Amino acid sequence: MPPLISVVIPAFNRSSLIVGCLESVFQQTYKNIEVLVVDDKSTDDTLNVLHSISDKRLRIISLTKNGGGSVARNSGIEAARGEYIAFLDSDDRWLPNKLEVQLSKLISYGDRLSVSYTNVIIDDGVSSQALYNKPNKSNRNILEYLFLNWSEAHIQTSSWLMRTEIARTVKFDETLRLHQDWDFLVRAEILGYNFLEIREPLTVWLMDHRPDRVSLASNRFSRSMIWLQKWEGHIGRKGVLAFKARRAPENAHENFPRSLYWVLQGLVSRAVSPRPSLKLLRACFGSKFRQN
Repeated sequence: MPPLISVVIPAFNRSSLIVGCLESVFQQTYKNIEVLVVDDKSTDDTLNVLHSISDKRLRIISLTKNGGGSVARNSGIEAARGEYIAFLDSDDRWLPNKLEVQLSKLISYGDRLSVSYTNVIIDDGVSSQALYNKPNKSNRNILEYLFLNWSEAHIQTSSWLMRTEIARTVKFDETLRLHQDWDFLVRAEILGYNFLEIREPLTVWLMDHRPDRVSLASNRFSRSMIWLQKWEGHIGRKGVLAFKARRAPENAHENFPRSLYWVLQGLVSRAVSPRPSLKLLRACFGSKFRQN
């Protein structure tokens, strides 16, 4: 029998999106799966929607208090019965052959020490576009690769597939509310695991435009800076400059001069190329005047 894949989906107040997410899983051409939806103490109708679904492959885990994405994913990891595990955010989707293609290539490549990911299709609700990762020809560590190739490097959580034992070894940092994915990847790399890119764009990454996401920009910035302190020594100077430049618009309304300085510093150091730098400058000005 083909190996069982456990699909872990954290969900919080996703009653309007969870059905579409699950349909993309149940319609996979690879059939030997279990689907673990971890409800993170939703306050909307998410649980009722889940209990209305009759597919026997679905398992519902209800957390007694809201703990965030890392807690929900770790709960799914612990409950997983599969030899392999995949993660999917409740507002994202998979193409029908995602698991079949990815598992085949992962096994062929060597699955004992590999975290695999696919390229993605970004969907903003109006149009969609496939994004292909830039090859890591310089063999940079994972964080430097991501930060120095920001718009051309996407290792999105919903695209991951790995052996369950790897996920149980690394786990997600439950103290984090932001950048849990990057944190997982860098710790996996430190532990000796490598990364396998599946070139096909098999994951649909839906952009989240909820108002609360925008209003939390200040919180996102402060959490980003805390996270950066944790890994600054691992990233390298140019990686740090790129990270700060990319985060600058989130803080422009509170410290506009510093935000401009960070973007210009990223440009001068060549940590960020000219075109993205111009977009960041525009975003800083936009953030400043929106708040005023």
